[in-house]
Amino acid sequence: MTDQQWEDVFNVDLKAAWLTAREALPDMITNKRGSIVNIASVHANMTYPGMFPYAAAKSGLVGLTRSMALEVGVHQVRVNSLSPGYTETFLVKEFFERNDPPLREKVLDVHPMHRMAKPSEIANCVAFLLSTEASFVTGANWIVDGGLTSRFSG
Repeated sequence: MTDQQWEDVFNVDLKAAWLTAREALPDMITNKRGSIVNIASVHANMTYPGMFPYAAAKSGLVGLTRSMALEVGVHQVRVNSLSPGYTETFLVKEFFERNDPPLREKVLDVHPMHRMAKPSEIANCVAFLLSTEASFVTGANWIVDGGLTSRFSG
């Protein structure tokens, strides 16, 4: 991996969240309300070989989320992250079709629900965290993976 490739991963998966929050937070702080949900990944908690830059960036995003929650909580602004597992997106489908179709079955076999998330299931969790129904939730990383990481918890 080159330095540029490393920076590209961190720019997309960590720095972009910080830059976005930096723009949004002043108005939230002034208005004494608001909510940010950063999209992390189960790779922040568990990963596999070859994913080290992505896992490191997503772990950093979870840490950034906790730190921001501590900084802006006094202003009634909430900051959380959501760590999805495998989700049936176009990119995930393309990955399995292009690289290793039998791998898809192996992945499903380790999922307690024996399926991947629908994008709408992830979106519903984000919508909840952004809503007033989650008015006392901040500094949390919600793992939305159909129980996948439960299988590998220590």
